[in-house]
Amino acid sequence: NDRVGTSYLEKAYENVLKGSKSQTQVEIGNNNQIIQSVSKFKGQQGANLNLTIDSDYQKKVEKSLSDTFSSIRSAGAGSLSDGAYAVAMDPNTGRILAMAGQHQDVQTHKIEDDALGVINRAFVVGSAVKGATVLGALQDGVITVNSNTQADTPIYLPGTPVKKSVYPVGTFSSLDAASALEVSSNIYMMWLAMKEGHYAYSPNNYLKLNSDIFSKMRGYFNQFGLGLKTGIDLPGEIAGLEGNTHDSSGNLLVGSALDLSYGNYDNYTLIQMLQYISAIANNGYRMKPFLVNSISQT
Repeated sequence: NDRVGTSYLEKAYENVLKGSKSQTQVEIGNNNQIIQSVSKFKGQQGANLNLTIDSDYQKKVEKSLSDTFSSIRSAGAGSLSDGAYAVAMDPNTGRILAMAGQHQDVQTHKIEDDALGVINRAFVVGSAVKGATVLGALQDGVITVNSNTQADTPIYLPGTPVKKSVYPVGTFSSLDAASALEVSSNIYMMWLAMKEGHYAYSPNNYLKLNSDIFSKMRGYFNQFGLGLKTGIDLPGEIAGLEGNTHDSSGNLLVGSALDLSYGNYDNYTLIQMLQYISAIANNGYRMKPFLVNSISQT
């Protein structure tokens, strides 16, 4: 067995890393003795992978991540955290510049290096998705660039705590899209979801939304890569995890649809988040991340 790699980058690029075997034509006589041996191909050593990651920058990112997470744990705020992760990419090319991670066992609090968690662990990321929610609502037509002010009114559903933002009820009478993003309004995002679902709502009564509300919102998120594999040249990437759309009786989980709108339901990987934020940074281009910059024979 002359395989070079059995996992991750080495497995993905096995065909160029392992090189080529020599080939020799041998002529055998009647007495099984070699009469002549002619070299047809002398063989070729495997190629080298030149990565996009700069080792000095990678070390700085790893140290910053470790110091930050250690500080959080020392302050007693990270005991239930799965870990800390960081990844950097050039938003205009997709070149991965650094990738680091630390996974914490919440039972033993043991820390392990886990850079691959960037592509194979998924998290509920919260308010970071709100930009995609607003852009989806613009595409859906429930708001426009010039008309996007909404009342900042909490949502009251039966048998459920009031659905509101983190700040106190009544802090804002109304918000436009830019202001809602600035103050991270959950209420604004939930009303966008309700409008996309052609809602029938009155306080303390059951909310009705169109049955396609989950697929509609996820479709807008997918345009930025949220909920989809990015295609990075590193085996082991997962697509994340979608929450249920219906309960065991087949009823639409309308409350969960509202939670989805402000990032509190589906799970995404950090590489997906990176692709999404980069698409905003580069004015709308969804770049495929990559780690192998070039392949050389020297």
